[in-house]
Amino acid sequence: MDAGTLDDLVNQAEKLTAEIAANTRFPRVERNLKQLAEAGQQLWSRTTQGAAAQPTSDVKASIILGGKGYDLQKVSQKLDALSTKKPATAETTRVPDVSLDIQSFLKNEREMAILSVIDEVKKSTIERIDQLYWENMEKEWAEEKVAILSDLSLDTSALDTSIHSQAEPSAPKQKDIINTVIQLVREGKSYETLLGSISCDGCRIPGNIKNLNPSLNIDETIKLAALECEKQAFLEDAVRLFDLCGEHTKALEVMNKLLSGVVSEKPQSELSQRDKLEGLALRLAERYSLHGHNANKGVAATFFLLLDLMTFFSYYHRQSFYDALDTIEKLNIIPLSVSQMESKVSEFNRLSHEIQRNIPDILVATMNILYAQYKETKSTTPPTVAKFGMSPELGNREQRLTDIRAKSKILTTYAGMLPYRMPRETNAKIIQLDVLMN
Repeated sequence: MDAGTLDDLVNQAEKLTAEIAANTRFPRVERNLKQLAEAGQQLWSRTTQGAAAQPTSDVKASIILGGKGYDLQKVSQKLDALSTKKPATAETTRVPDVSLDIQSFLKNEREMAILSVIDEVKKSTIERIDQLYWENMEKEWAEEKVAILSDLSLDTSALDTSIHSQAEPSAPKQKDIINTVIQLVREGKSYETLLGSISCDGCRIPGNIKNLNPSLNIDETIKLAALECEKQAFLEDAVRLFDLCGEHTKALEVMNKLLSGVVSEKPQSELSQRDKLEGLALRLAERYSLHGHNANKGVAATFFLLLDLMTFFSYYHRQSFYDALDTIEKLNIIPLSVSQMESKVSEFNRLSHEIQRNIPDILVATMNILYAQYKETKSTTPPTVAKFGMSPELGNREQRLTDIRAKSKILTTYAGMLPYRMPRETNAKIIQLDVLMN
């Protein structure tokens, strides 16, 4: 290619460039860095071999590019530096191509955003489906366990009867039943269908366990399940299971432990722990009172006393102070007269631990009741004094104040004589209230 031909090509290229620039309907096309680098590399490789060895047209092309401001040697060095960079990895493949024009770039970004949203929705949907699937599987398995245990019967006699008769007693079956009961308790599910229940009239309603091998000791199995519940701190279920198998002493022992921790709490709602336990205890107390029980007398006495103390504290928290004081006087567990002092101090050691631990709260509540009555009585305005002396109403008021002060002093003395280490704040509160009334 001669010089004239190259000059013609350059002129035609400049003319086309001018026409394209004037016509805004067509986008201007420019070379990207990669294209420029390839062209520059080709020209540089040719010019470095000597102008004599290259065709005249290539030398002139190199001169023309140099005149436009492109230093082929520097471009080659930059390209060499770029070529040594790390290749794109899987994490960078989604970076938009900078060589695209604006419209292509925006289109690429929009497509990437849509794909990202689709991926997130797909991922969350799969996770939710998995969660629902496993929840359903757990529910079906819990129901299946009950069904399997319910369907167990004496059909196993079709095995080798001689071996079966010589083997130990349905023990694996007992263990399976216990494990199933514990699992149902842990999951908060009802186990009455399997084990049965006791109606309000004291009649026992059998469960599907009756269809098991007749050699299985049902009450013993329920008792073992109750012991395991007690061991794992499922105490309310342990109470129900001990009651179901006729172990009334154990049922009330566990019930007493539960009640002793909530006796003095304020009633809130049927959903509170105190009210739930009180409901369970009242159902047991009603049935045992009407239909009898086989519980130890001392354990039963503690149980009924705890229920009465719950009634006392219910009156107290409702500020029904006269009903509360009347209840605590009838229970006769703390002294409210001088003649009772010594006997109540000696009787303290015979009280169960569940009652002893509530004595401090009983004393504080009773002192608060006496102080409330003291303030009410003292603030009562007496009628006009009679012509010939003090009115009967005024004399009655002073007598009531005297009685209240006497009871306060007795309780303060009793608290100091108890062979029991009461909390420091309890003693301080009792003494403070006594000082306010005397």
